[in-house]
Amino acid sequence: MWKKAVDLFVTYMGSGILVAWFVISLVYLYLKERDSVKRIVFLYFPVIVLVLYFNPLFVKMVYGIIGEEIYYRFLWIMPMTLTISYTTVSICGRLKKGLQPFFAGLCTLLIVISGKLIYVNPFFSVAENEYHVPEAVVQICDAIAVEGREITAAFPMEMVQYVRQYDSTICMPHGREAILWDWGMDFPLLELLVQEEIDVEDLVYLTRDTENGGRFPCNYIIVREGTVLLGDLEKHGIVLFDTIEGYDVYFDTTFYIGY
Repeated sequence: MWKKAVDLFVTYMGSGILVAWFVISLVYLYLKERDSVKRIVFLYFPVIVLVLYFNPLFVKMVYGIIGEEIYYRFLWIMPMTLTISYTTVSICGRLKKGLQPFFAGLCTLLIVISGKLIYVNPFFSVAENEYHVPEAVVQICDAIAVEGREITAAFPMEMVQYVRQYDSTICMPHGREAILWDWGMDFPLLELLVQEEIDVEDLVYLTRDTENGGRFPCNYIIVREGTVLLGDLEKHGIVLFDTIEGYDVYFDTTFYIGY
């Protein structure tokens, strides 16, 4: 378990630049900071968190109970950003005025190169509207929503985390757990929806069978425009409702939803 905790910390480190900066900050504060309150907040507390995190006995007791995902969050309580920020400002304040802009610029550059642009992650995108969700989600949800009641729709992977942020009356057969990589759960419907070719028989089965397709049957099925459907959906009572923002929205006419 201790090795797993170390592996989690390595993942947390990213490029390692900020963690190195953090360690340097701790050394600096130990040598230079004289304010007792600031030493507690920016020095002693982070060190205590690190000591506990890497303590084999603590790892064995806590990791065994809460598991990898929750143990990783233990690092979140470590005020790394605050410690680095305070140390940087403290050092900058001790420099001659002529050197301060260069030092601030260097620190800014280190921050920029220490990580990756968040939008390279497929689950994040630049805000397209005031709701901070993809515009396709807004348009599709507005098109399929039924006033005064809940409906169920199967969305592809890239939309899962946004739908209920925008409209809580739209339910899904797969939720947040589907985009977490370490829950060890299978989502055959979600896996099917992201294929370039979709077998219609499988799609119908998974969107109507409550045990294998999700929590309950789906009123709507959303697939990427251009997806090849191997079979005839209309034969099963599922018709093309609309094409919106690059997605084909299908409506299952066998389920009454109050129109």
